[in-house]
Amino acid sequence: VEMTRKKVRQGIDDFLQQECPYCGGKGKVLTASVVSSRIEQEIKNRLKQEKAEAILVEVHHSVASLLIGSNGLYLKKMEEETGKNIFVRGSEHMHIEQHRVLRVGSLEDVKKSAYPVEAGGRYQVKIEEPHANNPFDGIARVSGFVLDVVGGGAFVGETVEVEIQEIARTYAKANLLGDKAKPKAKSPRPRRGSRKKRLIAHDSS
Repeated sequence: VEMTRKKVRQGIDDFLQQECPYCGGKGKVLTASVVSSRIEQEIKNRLKQEKAEAILVEVHHSVASLLIGSNGLYLKKMEEETGKNIFVRGSEHMHIEQHRVLRVGSLEDVKKSAYPVEAGGRYQVKIEEPHANNPFDGIARVSGFVLDVVGGGAFVGETVEVEIQEIARTYAKANLLGDKAKPKAKSPRPRRGSRKKRLIAHDSS
């Protein structure tokens, strides 16, 4: 019975916790899914007491992706449940178990803080990783706000200049500028039969 309890306990711990990325795996921290559920409930409780239209919350970027959901589905559901506008900013510098409320107020005021970029603006950014669904694009961030850089997948780890094309609810679309924007030239392939024709012409001469 004791062994069974240990196995069950170990299974629960594996679900709730993961190796701590801050101490080299010596300790344990809560998983992103557990933290996102906890923060979601705290946001809802906070908004029940707020008369403000909107809120901006900063969390670890792995937690942010879960709170937002695919195409913003989870975030939209949370907004429908609370009747408030919720902005989530992901940051790699945040501890995975922590979050902080950056702004509470009118929708316009919170928007200004939530969107640290503007359409047509040019920024120097580092391409952090390929886009999960489209590796051709790259992911960069400005103050935790996600940029989907078209064609940036080839420049992961590099700092590039981009121009913001459009700003969506949870991310902005950007294009590469400068030399990085130029497609790599491909050497022309010889047409089939061209070498054979040259050989025939040489023999006939």
